[in-house]
Amino acid sequence: MTEICPLRFFYGIFDLAEINAMVLLQTARNQNNIVRRKYQQELGYHLAEPHMKKRTRSNNLPRELKVTIRKMANIQEEEKEEDDNPPRYKDWKTKSACVKCHIMLCAEHKCDVCPDCV
Repeated sequence: MTEICPLRFFYGIFDLAEINAMVLLQTARNQNNIVRRKYQQELGYHLAEPHMKKRTRSNNLPRELKVTIRKMANIQEEEKEEDDNPPRYKDWKTKSACVKCHIMLCAEHKCDVCPDCV
């Protein structure tokens, strides 16, 4: 038995599941004119779409690849939200934290409870 055999077994099961899903779809919609090749392409796209969206939010992916994925999946570029965290030059070390959520609070914003928990 070779290393390829388990992979071929998986693809065989996947092909059967795809054909069964297509037959169920044809039965549910009372349509017999669904083209198998087009159905396979749409199924593959819908199965890969969540993963592609997740990849576009990854920070360690090259920008060109993100742009290509967004074009393929018709994903709009997400607007970055304004960050409430202070800029890097104000990155002071602190020992005080919010009583409820335990987020660290700097001396400038020192209080018992952070603004998000109020």
